[in-house]
Amino acid sequence: MVPFILAGCIDAGDLLLNFKFPVSLHPFFTEKEITFDQQLLGDWQMENSNSNDLYRFEEGEKKSYKILIIEDGKIAASFESYALKLNNKLYLDISPTTSDTNNSPPTNPLLLPTHMLAKIEAIEPNLQVQLLSIPDTLEKDPNFLKHETVDSYIVLTASTKELQNFIKAHTDDKEIFGDPLVLKRLKPNKIVDCNKP
Repeated sequence: MVPFILAGCIDAGDLLLNFKFPVSLHPFFTEKEITFDQQLLGDWQMENSNSNDLYRFEEGEKKSYKILIIEDGKIAASFESYALKLNNKLYLDISPTTSDTNNSPPTNPLLLPTHMLAKIEAIEPNLQVQLLSIPDTLEKDPNFLKHETVDSYIVLTASTKELQNFIKAHTDDKEIFGDPLVLKRLKPNKIVDCNKP
């Protein structure tokens, strides 16, 4: 995940995403693919990390998740996410609800109204998340998936249907979905209470 996400104006610790993770203009899901898994709810922390940053999944509206990145007891960023199933695999479509308003034009593509994709390899005993990462493939074959390069980051311009066909064809491709990020679930007595913005 999750949403997990940031470079530039917001520091999200070990889950920093840099510009090798593409964003999409179109969602990766339609209403019929949406699912909801209660097991994702709760507080998570990177395994084997020195950071105290937390990644909190809360239930949102209409089968969505609200994902909060919590640094030093404060919310650093928030995201809306939908879980979707394609070919019996679970994915998260993640969109920011935090705005990059400090810069004009915005310097952080992950804080623009776009979509990111993460594949959920496992939820228990640890949450294992693989992020879509295709810059090397696009460099070899610019026609591999419709996109534009804006400054130093990739914006996918393919339609939702094209994106889904792409995912189905490459779900087990390690060049597309790399090594998983592993997060451990925090016990209730470790959960941080923070004031919401």
